[in-house]
Amino acid sequence: MRGEKCETLLAVNIWGRIQKKSGFKLSATKIVHLGRILRKLGVPCKKMRNGNFYCVVEL
Repeated sequence: MRGEKCETLLAVNIWGRIQKKSGFKLSATKIVHLGRILRKLGVPCKKMRNGNFYCVVEL
C-alpha cells in the first residue's frame, strides 16, 4: 500500500483496535509477540523513547 498515509501506533494501540473490532482478548505477552510479528513482516517502525511506533494503515 505504497503512497497511502500511515498512522504511527504502538503495538498495544494496534492490538486495542483489533480487540475492539474482533472481540479477542489477549494477554500482555501476546502484545509483545505482535510487535515481533510486525517487525518480521517488515512493517516500517520508528524507535522512540516511549516505544516502537509502527506505521500502519487501518483497513
